[in-house]
Amino acid sequence: MSRAFAIICSIIFISFSCFVNSSDAQVQTDYKNQATKDLVSLVRSAAAMIGASGEDAFSEFKKDGSWWRHDNTAVFVIDTEGNMLVAKDTALEGKNQMDLKDVNGKPVIKDIIDKTSSGPAGKEGWVFYQWPEPGTIFSSWNSTFAKSVVAPSGKKYIVGSGSYDVKMEDIFLIDAVNAAVALIEKEGKGAFNTLRDKASQFVFLGTYIFVDTPEGVEVVNGGFPDVEGKNIIDYKDPTGKYLTRDVINTAATKGYGWVDYMWPKPGETKPSAKHTYVKKAVYGNETFAVGAGAYLESEPVATPEAVENVIGKLMILELKNGNFAAGEILRETKDTIYVEHPDGTMEVSFPRNMILKIRKPTDKELTKIKGNLTEGQPKK
Repeated sequence: MSRAFAIICSIIFISFSCFVNSSDAQVQTDYKNQATKDLVSLVRSAAAMIGASGEDAFSEFKKDGSWWRHDNTAVFVIDTEGNMLVAKDTALEGKNQMDLKDVNGKPVIKDIIDKTSSGPAGKEGWVFYQWPEPGTIFSSWNSTFAKSVVAPSGKKYIVGSGSYDVKMEDIFLIDAVNAAVALIEKEGKGAFNTLRDKASQFVFLGTYIFVDTPEGVEVVNGGFPDVEGKNIIDYKDPTGKYLTRDVINTAATKGYGWVDYMWPKPGETKPSAKHTYVKKAVYGNETFAVGAGAYLESEPVATPEAVENVIGKLMILELKNGNFAAGEILRETKDTIYVEHPDGTMEVSFPRNMILKIRKPTDKELTKIKGNLTEGQPKK
């Protein structure tokens, strides 16, 4: 490898990585998945329609083939007492559905009302529950977005819609952890049973709440109850990360933040990549680190065949935690990709199961990278 090329790759690695990390420092509140965006847009538009034309909007929501009702998409409307006014299943209309529960006993309608009506008009939120998809007999996760609205008549309604296609979003984890922290700071250890309860709002889409003491004792784990009561401060994941230390340190020093590590999915023992939001909770003289995480795609996209022809070439590594790295690929093994270190004399290794994709830089990326170069040196 030529020294000039090594210097260029080193600069690329620094400039590109710093650019991405600076954006990661911001709290991500935008929805990433199109299915999520579509559902939110539908419900907000329906709420605006009720706000403008009141109860006359209900007949529009019931029209088959309309934007409000097509395929498996349908807008529903309830009042704050749980009476169903608009539903795709017309057998539910005109009846009080406050006692409607999912397979785990989660009170679906009550949760929707609690999320949206206990506050100012226009309050909105998400409720997750398990329900059979139309045409099936097995329950799967349904993600429902709902919003309260006041009609011109002065009557308050809640409009919403659900989807089986919504994927985990960062904001879902942030909301769950914030709610868990609020409950702990109100009830202390008395909140722990609720956090573990599958019928609560804290277990959804494959995620759950965990709570650690500053000493590293896991006092709550909604996915792995056998871990509760154990001190896991010295536990390391397969990459060598002391994940519990990172969780506790992030909550203690920053108040809140993101931690990436590897941990098994519920019911499994093989660790998977996980992206976790953590926050500090204080009750009296007790302090806790509270977290909830999403499991990233587990299949190793960057297989040996995908990189066997890129040794010695400048490539972009898309990582599963959302970051990017750029540099010359030095070598690869079955489990690891090695990239030129910024100082040109050492290697940086990336576990293959943390890499989503290895690819050539786009023209836009190259333009950005070259903008930071002047005759092989960074701009001052």
